[in-house]
Amino acid sequence: TEDKSLWIIHNGEIYNYQAIREELKGKGHRFRSDGDTEVILAAYREWGEECVRRFNGMWVFILYDVPRRRLFVSRDRFGIKPLYYTELANGLRFASTLPALLATGSIDTDIDPVALHHYMSFHAVVPAPHTILRGVRKLPPATIRVIEPDGKSRERTYWAPVFHTPDDEKNLGFDPNELKNQLDPRQMMTPRDDDTYSPMHVEEETGVATPEEAEETTRAGEKNET
Repeated sequence: TEDKSLWIIHNGEIYNYQAIREELKGKGHRFRSDGDTEVILAAYREWGEECVRRFNGMWVFILYDVPRRRLFVSRDRFGIKPLYYTELANGLRFASTLPALLATGSIDTDIDPVALHHYMSFHAVVPAPHTILRGVRKLPPATIRVIEPDGKSRERTYWAPVFHTPDDEKNLGFDPNELKNQLDPRQMMTPRDDDTYSPMHVEEETGVATPEEAEETTRAGEKNET
């Protein structure tokens, strides 16, 4: 930030940053850039830890709050962007890839037996916070971690998927027009190169096609084969 009270390392993209930016402008925040990273800083200043609930995208960021001497770390809902870290006696090291973290040295590279069990059970999947190495951990998806000046830390999950069907959605069918009315507007937009958004066809998002569209696609495929 301009007053150097907040510092950030950000890997990813906040898809709805422009809308958040306009909301923050209405609250008196000023911006020096057109990017999404500065929006994260302003959102944290306005809403604190709850700012992550407003973000729609894929990200990992590490934010240092200078006045509070606090480190604030966040990962996107589905864990698209990774964050590996190791805790040492004199601090914390982190990286977006495992080789980059190992290159710093002094890390326990023995095999983690719990991770190995997961690896062999789930066909090469090691769920967070474990990694295959005992000395390295990864931040789980949809998680924030706060590290205080005394070294104490806390983690919490800020989002979880809903697996039950809401009452108002139980009678939904697969009519494309009906789905278009029910889908979240964010799911109906696709980003352009100039950071604006354009409407997305329902069939592109859901894979739903009418019989006429399916027949036309089949005919086109037959012509290509000939």
